[in-house]
Amino acid sequence: YLSGSALGAAAWRCRGPLDAERTHDRLLAALALCCLAGSAALWGATQVHDAAAAAMNATMGAALAGEAALALLAFGPATAVMGALFVHQCTLAHRNRTNFGTALAVNTAGAALAPVVFGTLVVPRLGAKYALLLIVAGYVALASPRAWRNHARSA
Repeated sequence: YLSGSALGAAAWRCRGPLDAERTHDRLLAALALCCLAGSAALWGATQVHDAAAAAMNATMGAALAGEAALALLAFGPATAVMGALFVHQCTLAHRNRTNFGTALAVNTAGAALAPVVFGTLVVPRLGAKYALLLIVAGYVALASPRAWRNHARSA
């Protein structure tokens, strides 16, 4: 997770100036798509794990490689986009005269609260599939009013 976020953040720092709101909406859309694709990848988890294990002769290393392959497939793209989104949000916070410590504290509080809320409330009530879809819907819902207006006009 941390490697993916760091790679996404580093890649994001290499881009040029962008329209802040449109960029934020596009990153949220990319994150929603990555989460959806990562969730879909989990449907084939047994096949991916077994293929990785078979390629390494069913050893303990093969089991670990299978788990790593699944994690990379399911979470790699999403964590890279999360890293890019975090850097972009920190940049927006700085433009609005919010210091980095405050932005980091809000991000850390959300990261600490999410597993508790999802692990104890959402997943037991909705199940894993609908909990993951709720995360995707949450990212889509965070899009700016301008994005929603533009989408409504194009529909």
